[in-house]
Amino acid sequence: MRFWILAALLSLNVALAEELQTQSSSDDVALAKNLEALAERLKDQPDNDKGWYMLGRSYLNMGNYEQSAAAFAHMLAKFKDDHSLSAYYAEALYMADGQIVTPRVAAAIEATLALNPHDITMLEIKALGAFQSQDLRGAIGLFQRALAAGAEGERADMINRAIVRIQEDLGDAPMMAEVPIAQAPPIGSEEGRATTIQAAPKAQTAALASRRLQVLVEVADSVQIDAATPVFVFARAISGPPMPLAVQRMTRGELPQLVTLDESMAMMQGMGLANFDTVQVVARISASGIATAGPNDYQALSGSIDLTQKSEVVQLSIEKQVKDF
Repeated sequence: MRFWILAALLSLNVALAEELQTQSSSDDVALAKNLEALAERLKDQPDNDKGWYMLGRSYLNMGNYEQSAAAFAHMLAKFKDDHSLSAYYAEALYMADGQIVTPRVAAAIEATLALNPHDITMLEIKALGAFQSQDLRGAIGLFQRALAAGAEGERADMINRAIVRIQEDLGDAPMMAEVPIAQAPPIGSEEGRATTIQAAPKAQTAALASRRLQVLVEVADSVQIDAATPVFVFARAISGPPMPLAVQRMTRGELPQLVTLDESMAMMQGMGLANFDTVQVVARISASGIATAGPNDYQALSGSIDLTQKSEVVQLSIEKQVKDF
């Protein structure tokens, strides 16, 4: 991110670029201010394509999704047929809207797929949108298109697991899409658990589905933040995708609170507490109001939790900012 900002600033204002270069990479406040300065200068340079591109990418990496989308929208007005710009714009909108396929996100995805029908990321997001709206067969079809477009390795394996789970919900006979055997995870590994869970005995499957974690979330007195600020409490796999396996949302004013995380809170079938044995719990006060971490958010992290063992209540006290970890 520092390289992108610096490169753009060099073409706009040498003095400002030199100031940025002398700053510490951990100085997030200063970086944000310089990014604002870059954006201000670009208002007078609508044809500085390199600068606008760097601005959009930098905002995206910093989690300023609306600003990122605005920067890419500016470029798309000039380069309507650029697939990569269209994809960045759609991704920024998707993140800005809380990872929900809203009408504007759907329109951006369709525009991107019109330029490149084989964009795997767009197909995945569209599939998740179909799943969220309960169009399960549509989700399967889109996931299968993503596989056909060239998804491979762990990415293909995750898509296959999602397809199997959705087929189970529909009552269809689960059928894995064809992916080279070498890409399949080892049986018994964290990744392999989700692929083989449907073959487990009914009693074992029921036990996995009933997994839950109780988390006591508190806030240190030193954290002075508005009571309406959103708080996200979630479990994520230690070795696996970053997607939360179970998540609850509340506000700062509702803490302290005993939170229960269970299989019903999975964001996607086949990606819940039943599918991974070792997890970490995160409690985060989001200054931006979105689940994605920002440097000024406050959070607390648990250690590694083995879900195959009986677990005690996880106690988390939120007192440090993300940038201090």
